Amino acid sequence: MYKKLFFGLLFLIIIGATTYAGFYFGNKERNTELPTPKASPTTSSTKPVVSPKAVETTDESIVPLTANTVSFGRSSNTTVLRYRGKIYDDSDQFNIEGKAVADESLYQWYGLVDAPAGVPAGEFMLDEVFGFKLAPDKKSFLFVMRWNGSYYVYYYNPGGANKLALVKKFAEGPSSVPKIDLISGDGNYASFNMYSCWNCGGHQPEAMLLNLSTLKMEIIGKVSYFAWKENGNYEYKEYQVIPCEGESMGDCFEKPENLPLKTGKFML
Repeated sequence: MYKKLFFGLLFLIIIGATTYAGFYFGNKERNTELPTPKASPTTSSTKPVVSPKAVETTDESIVPLTANTVSFGRSSNTTVLRYRGKIYDDSDQFNIEGKAVADESLYQWYGLVDAPAGVPAGEFMLDEVFGFKLAPDKKSFLFVMRWNGSYYVYYYNPGGANKLALVKKFAEGPSSVPKIDLISGDGNYASFNMYSCWNCGGHQPEAMLLNLSTLKMEIIGKVSYFAWKENGNYEYKEYQVIPCEGESMGDCFEKPENLPLKTGKFML
């Protein structure tokens, strides 16, 4: 009898201890805070878009306007050069002629450069506009002045650091008379016909190329045809001298249409 009571009491103690242990550890597990997972910061691979800085193309006077100043005028749809009371457009590079200014108030005028000291005002062949040509953007332009037998080639660019640049002064000599020929469609290059003299008889000029950004030049020789393409590329035909049939005052040359078209690239 006592034996049965002993084993019964032992069984109750084991059951109680097991129940208490389960309650204790289960409650402890419920009261333990689990760490909250934290999201890792993400780094965007997209770079911010930075707008390119706009190039300022504001016109301004380089020198004050006087009677000896070469200036240019802007209206709503045209640009002209002015000197000694006459205006010039770029319609004819070979025979450039000035016209009287009908109404100067139609233009906004800006001074470019003054005639050098000692130039006789208005003297034929010693004081004159020798060339003027607008770039395709109608803002930049080239112009050539003939002063005291020398030729001054200028380039005006309203978006440039200095706006006006003296490209070169040509004194008398072989291939030293610059006539503006073409400005490339992108406005970065120009070509000139370089004569040995002006109004001195027929002779074929040499072609000179000009980089309008670096102001570097290159003479490529005589050509019978020339045209700018893109990015300094150009096409041309050689100037080919052939025997004359009978007497001639100058060279006899092959017609351009009979010559092959060639290409080149201006690298300067």
